[in-house]
Amino acid sequence: MSQVEEPQDQLIKEQIAYFEARAPEYDDSMEPDQSDSVYAEWQQLRNQVRSARLTGAVLDLAAGTGSWTELFIDSAETVTLVDASAGALEIARTRFQGRDVEFVTTDLFKWNPDRLYDTVFSSFWLCHIPPMLVSNFVSQIERACRSGGTNVLVDEHTFDDPGLAVAAARNDDAWVSHRTVQDGRDYRLVKVGHNPADVLDLFMKRGWDASLEHHGDHFYMIKATRF
Repeated sequence: MSQVEEPQDQLIKEQIAYFEARAPEYDDSMEPDQSDSVYAEWQQLRNQVRSARLTGAVLDLAAGTGSWTELFIDSAETVTLVDASAGALEIARTRFQGRDVEFVTTDLFKWNPDRLYDTVFSSFWLCHIPPMLVSNFVSQIERACRSGGTNVLVDEHTFDDPGLAVAAARNDDAWVSHRTVQDGRDYRLVKVGHNPADVLDLFMKRGWDASLEHHGDHFYMIKATRF
């Protein structure tokens, strides 16, 4: 019997196509303009990730071109970059040439880790996950992280983000965004600022020792240790 496709499946396919198409231009557009008030918060967040000095075997989920991986490449023993975009990982491969880095091209919504890591990191990936799949993502992190290991998650939000249950119950148009790449092609993708307190709660309900740090009005970091 063929598997029934869920409504969000086609959206996820379009999102994967978008990030593949955007890979060559991503590094030039990901950082806020220095004249924007958000820029200081962005730099503060990057400095916080750098100072965290992620160690051991580090897994970077939705790593893209490695623009955040570079903040801990020197403190980690080994790094595994996982992303659905082969083009983005090819840029990362060039960036980290000669380093002990593994590259895995796969659909993260279907990927299961085949080993345990000391640290699991993700940056600005949660906001591209449909609300009804956020719990699955936290479970994926748990399957990848060894006992005593650490998860570090950074993302964006606004202070009026709805709770996960509210967001999941909404029509998907509430969390679908349209983006255009430089050649004019238009794509749909998930874009939703999940309430960070709800995400924190998902870790804590699984027995993780977790904390939430806000970085200005736009960004946050969740640190969690698995017991």
